[in-house]
Amino acid sequence: MNQGIIEQSASPEEIYEQPATSFVARFMGFDNRMIGIISAFDTSSGEATVDINGITLRTSRFLSARGAHQGKELIGKRASVFFRPEDTCFAETTRENTFEGEIDFFNYQGNTTQYVFHAAGFPLRSLVHGKAVAAGGKALFSVDRSKVLVEVEDRG
Repeated sequence: MNQGIIEQSASPEEIYEQPATSFVARFMGFDNRMIGIISAFDTSSGEATVDINGITLRTSRFLSARGAHQGKELIGKRASVFFRPEDTCFAETTRENTFEGEIDFFNYQGNTTQYVFHAAGFPLRSLVHGKAVAAGGKALFSVDRSKVLVEVEDRG
């Protein structure tokens, strides 16, 4: 519910895994948001490629069914991409949906470490298992395409 309006009515699992709006996505933990331009759309897979200040993220998960059905008409449109901190991981090499981040802060939490970093001008968070990278250092982060949501903005 957002300002008295029901944004999504579904099972808890569906709301968590398939939020219908950016408000629901943020409420359900998709805390990382980056803004870019859709540069490609594959009609056979329904996958969009979003360019974000030199970072390329790919996904076929749209916050509204309307976005995926627009197909090639999406190219050139502004879009937001969302992903959860726990859906990121360190990458040893550059691969799909990988980007370099400069670490601003980290908090070792025993089993995991939380990182606050920025990439392509956007503040982001990551919750990963494994090695600690010092603040001020750089690291490669990756997020699986199945964990990225895209919302196409109405304006061009």
